[in-house]
Amino acid sequence: MNSTSCLIWRMYPQRRMARFHGTHFQADLQWRAAMSALGIEVAADWANLKLGEIRSRSAFGTVACVPLPDGGRIFFKAEQYSLRQRFKYWLRPARTTVEAFAYEYMQNLGIPTLTTLAWGERRYLGLPLSSFIVTLEVPQSQDLREFGIQQWRHLQKPQQAAIYAQLAGQLAEQLHTAHAHGFVHHDLKWRNVLVHQTGEGLRPVWIDAPRAAVWRWRRQRGRIVDLADLAGLAVELVSPHDRMRFLLRYLGRQRQPGQAAALWRKIERRLQRRRSRRHELG
Repeated sequence: MNSTSCLIWRMYPQRRMARFHGTHFQADLQWRAAMSALGIEVAADWANLKLGEIRSRSAFGTVACVPLPDGGRIFFKAEQYSLRQRFKYWLRPARTTVEAFAYEYMQNLGIPTLTTLAWGERRYLGLPLSSFIVTLEVPQSQDLREFGIQQWRHLQKPQQAAIYAQLAGQLAEQLHTAHAHGFVHHDLKWRNVLVHQTGEGLRPVWIDAPRAAVWRWRRQRGRIVDLADLAGLAVELVSPHDRMRFLLRYLGRQRQPGQAAALWRKIERRLQRRRSRRHELG
C-alpha cells in the first residue's frame, strides 16, 4: 500500500530514504493546487509528465522550465532509475530527496539557495523507481560559469575587481559557514552557483545538490572537495593572487600560520588528479 503525505515542512527532511516501499509525496500547502493543476500529484507518472521546456538532460532524467499563469516559472526535475541505478541507490535516498534536504539545510544556515515547492520518491522494497523535485525560479539570474565567461571576463579591470570582490567575499563566507556545520555541497562547480541580480547588488545562490551531505568526521576532505570544484574554472579566469585571497577570506582571521598554503597544495593535488583522469580518458 502506498503511503503519502502533503504538508509544509518546517524542518529540513533527513538525508535518508523517504519511504522503504510505496510513494512519498510532499508539497507546500500554498502550492498544492498549482502542482495538481500541472499533474504533479501522488499517483502521477512523474518521469513521463510533459511539462514546459526541457532545459537539461542527464542519465537519470530531465529538468523542465514550466511557466505559471502569474508570469513566474518553476523548475521540474523528474528522474527515473534504470535497473543498475536502482541497485546502486537501494536503501539510499533518491537524488531529488537529497536536494530537498540540501536546500532546506542551506536555508537554515542562511546560505541563499532554491526554494523547494514539492518533492517525492517512489520505491519497491527499497529500490527507487522514480523521483522528482519542484523548485521556484530565481529571477534575474544566470549561472556563474556563463556569467564569468560571457560577461565578467570582458569587463574593464576595475569593474572585474569590484564584481569579483563582491561575489568572492560572499562565497567565501558561505563556504565557511557550510563547512563549519559539516555541510558539503559535493558538486560546487561554477555552473551550480547562480549569480542573482538584486537591488543590493549581485548575490551567489547555490543550486543542484543531489550529492550534498553533512560530514561530521571528514570535514577536511569536504573542504577540499568543494574548494577544488570552485577552483576548477577559477584557475583559468582568476589570478593566483586573487585565489589565495579567497582562501584567506574563507579561513578567516582565526586561521593558523601556514594553513592557507597547506590547503592550497591539497586543492592543487586534487585538481591535478582530475586533470590526469581526463587525460587518460582521452
